[in-house]
Amino acid sequence: GKTSKFKLNTIQGKEIAKDLKNSRILILGAAGSIGKAFSLKLKNYSISKIIFLDKNENSLTELNREINLIFKKTIKREFVCQDLNNINIHEYLKSEQITHYFNFAALKHVRSEENFNSMQYLIDTNCLSPFKLGNLKKLNCLKKIFFISTDKVAYPSSFMGCSKKIMENELFKLKKKFNGKYISTVRVANVA
Repeated sequence: GKTSKFKLNTIQGKEIAKDLKNSRILILGAAGSIGKAFSLKLKNYSISKIIFLDKNENSLTELNREINLIFKKTIKREFVCQDLNNINIHEYLKSEQITHYFNFAALKHVRSEENFNSMQYLIDTNCLSPFKLGNLKKLNCLKKIFFISTDKVAYPSSFMGCSKKIMENELFKLKKKFNGKYISTVRVANVA
């Protein structure tokens, strides 16, 4: 069979296992396409707790079923059906003692840029709500923040692309301000 060029080597696998050992993870957009693929990959690690948050009830239920079949029993898990715009991210990270904050939630299919409400929701979801983190120095447990981005950020020609560009800029500002936290993003190529 063919081996994947994206397969982790032994050193990378051990590094990730060490980083995730006894971690408490919050995944926003856990039931979306990339969030789900990421969530399912966590099955083999010694994680203390994972909170899977997504606004799509059906997709979250499907993820719950899959995870219950393949995950180790020792990993505590919670499935939260909630829109990220309606929660206090800072308080959530603090009260749950989150060590790893992964954001895969994003609006990416808004077709009508003429509708004010749709545009406001896109800006809230992609650029504002995920950053309501407060003072990161007060989140002692939080070690890592990771957001997903898109290739449309490079030379944005749409509001969606601009919103992801703003998201990346906000991450860079956070990284400069709180250099003791590991803050990163990756761009996913999604246009041919």
